[in-house]
Amino acid sequence: MSKVKILEDKGLSASTSNSEHLINDLRILLEHAYRLREQYKQQLVHDESYPQESVGSSTTSQEDTSSFFSASEQLDLTELELLMQFNVRRPLYYNALKLLNEGEVPYRSLRTQFVGCELDIEYLGKVHCLRQAFDYIFDCHEPTDWFIEVGKRNVCRLLHCLGYPLTDFEGNYDRLMEFIISQKNKPNNMMAEELFAKGVKTINFYDVVIDLMLLEAFELLANPPSSVLSVTRHKWLSDNFKRCALDSTVWTILLAKRKLLKYPDGFYAHYYSMVGTVLPALAWGFLGPNENYFHICDRFREIIISFIRESFICYDASTSSTLARISCSNGLPLYFSEHSIKHDKFDKSIFNNYSLDENFMNSTIDSNDSNHDYNNRNSGDDNSSAGTTISESGPTIVYQSDQLPQTISPNTIHRQIGLRYTTVEDLANDLYKLINVYSQDLLNMFIDELKLSENTLPFELESNPVQPILCRRVE
Repeated sequence: MSKVKILEDKGLSASTSNSEHLINDLRILLEHAYRLREQYKQQLVHDESYPQESVGSSTTSQEDTSSFFSASEQLDLTELELLMQFNVRRPLYYNALKLLNEGEVPYRSLRTQFVGCELDIEYLGKVHCLRQAFDYIFDCHEPTDWFIEVGKRNVCRLLHCLGYPLTDFEGNYDRLMEFIISQKNKPNNMMAEELFAKGVKTINFYDVVIDLMLLEAFELLANPPSSVLSVTRHKWLSDNFKRCALDSTVWTILLAKRKLLKYPDGFYAHYYSMVGTVLPALAWGFLGPNENYFHICDRFREIIISFIRESFICYDASTSSTLARISCSNGLPLYFSEHSIKHDKFDKSIFNNYSLDENFMNSTIDSNDSNHDYNNRNSGDDNSSAGTTISESGPTIVYQSDQLPQTISPNTIHRQIGLRYTTVEDLANDLYKLINVYSQDLLNMFIDELKLSENTLPFELESNPVQPILCRRVE
């Protein structure tokens, strides 16, 4: 509550004693509730007689299953055999499907529909391949440093756009990265122990950062507690009070979680410290009354989700999977998938220019591509913000606008859509280049949004570092 008091001294919180009592009561209530829930979940996790599938996360019963894909219990062998036949020319993916036949691909949660896959076996097979590709990338020193720096700059840009300070985040981010690097080559390290206790089956970028951190955070923000919404949507409360109450709620939740940690200086201790500098900004952007802030956060989320979904698309030149760059986020529409390409489930008239260039490095980002779709944000056209819902047998995540653009910039550059699931090296190279494409998309999005508010990025955030060549480090 010390941070709340600081905000009050600056005039950013309600001045009445009733408001102070309300915030304090909410803090105490949330702290007790989260402590009880975490203790209950931990007891069930360690109780071998209790069915693990019933110990779910706070978002969906399908997640945190802490199980292995069992061919004998859950798998339709006919579907698996057909999928293997269709992917004989993709050795990496084919071998992953063979592992599924033996039940050897661990997973924490199934996000089949969310990432655009049709079958669970397709999702798990590709996850196994992506894990190897991420390991390949992060086994290289310079690409790892580049990725860490790009991630840091993008979060700093988001905080800058939302009017939040950067210093606290930068310090906590650097300390978290130092801790992760220090744990990398230690067998049975503290970080692995903590993550395994949370149901993570593999210590990998996809499992930890994408699945556990990013996607669960988006789901939480898409389905906030009704008590939080009742405050942020209250017409008679000031914006300053709403922001103060929301920040206090986030800090209370994180404080309750920290009190339950086994290691006060472990991975989650560092992670919660960093999250405490970012989550209040995201919560205010997604849940607060400022429409411009919501739009920035929504575009940020759309680009992240587009990257994840495109990562699950197998490149196939025979189905013309090389399409024009899309406007809006410069990535794929959120409902786009490998199967929408194969079955022609999209409007071909929009993609009237094709290229068979397989080299991602020829792709550049046209910063003007996204302008035309957002300059009319306040034009009053209700059809321009039609929502689309993407769900995964659980909480529904609503995206404000994912309609295909009707025009394509003449400066748009064509690029390969999808990744080569042929070898670990091919997949890693394509994935590495795709990360660069979407990192540039994020940069252009932030620049566009700041232009609308007649603002600019700080000099050190105006560009991304040059992406180094990906080559496996020789020990």
